Amino acid sequence: MSDKQRKKTEELLGYQVVIFCEDSGVIPVFYPHPTDRTLNVAINFRQDYSNHGIEQE
Repeated sequence: MSDKQRKKTEELLGYQVVIFCEDSGVIPVFYPHPTDRTLNVAINFRQDYSNHGIEQE
């Protein structure tokens, strides 16, 4: 993981995710624009929560 990826991951997702990525060999990828998946999730958070078994309060 590059320093830029590490900093961006920590900024957006937190330090624990950086540690998880390093321990798991996962390299986060960030795009300069929202992907279709990101836009679809942003349109309907309730559906995304439902799809992943998370309940909104």
